[in-house]
Amino acid sequence: MPPCSFTKTSKHSAHLLWHIDEPEEVLLRDSELNTLAQTTYKEIVHPRKRREWLAARLALKHLLAQLGHKYTALQKDTWGRPYLANSSLHLSIAHCSPFAFAAVDQQHAIGIDIQLPCEKLQHVKEKFLNHEEIKNSGNDLEKLCIYWCAKEAVYKAHGGRNLSLKQDISISAFKKRERGIVWAEIGPKLFVVHYNFYEGHVLAWSRGAGVKMLVQRG
Repeated sequence: MPPCSFTKTSKHSAHLLWHIDEPEEVLLRDSELNTLAQTTYKEIVHPRKRREWLAARLALKHLLAQLGHKYTALQKDTWGRPYLANSSLHLSIAHCSPFAFAAVDQQHAIGIDIQLPCEKLQHVKEKFLNHEEIKNSGNDLEKLCIYWCAKEAVYKAHGGRNLSLKQDISISAFKKRERGIVWAEIGPKLFVVHYNFYEGHVLAWSRGAGVKMLVQRG
């Protein structure tokens, strides 16, 4: 089916949300995987995870077409971030059934995430939130999910090697809204994270905003 949303977030960036309703064979055909990607695909055991993995790449392919860019081989840099061969575009992909999510930026490293609020987050929150973040989230599953997605998005934007969601990424206290912004820090680096709700899911996208001492928060 066509993408459920295409959003131009700035002059240099955009993201696309895709509803996954195609059978796996259609996703596989339309994704046009190269040899390396085919090998990775065949290693995914669970059928749902295979469909999500394929759909995320198909969402990226459609997003690039919307922006007039060519989809080339998807690779990963030394930080674990995906990139396109022979392209200077920054990109990020994510998925949470039944959605696949893709974003690109012409100037800044970016990270995105999508998640459905669930009780599991309450059970594992001490693994990814510090004391103040746990206090601020309370028993609000939606707010807890915003924290999770924000940290995942920042993790991807920064590059995730040897980075702890709990110890290295801190999120300033915020009030939950249908659509909003939270601020994250990794040492001296400051990240802005936009989020919104879509059919119960939390979508988050992040990019670096600069160094803390040099940036005034709005």
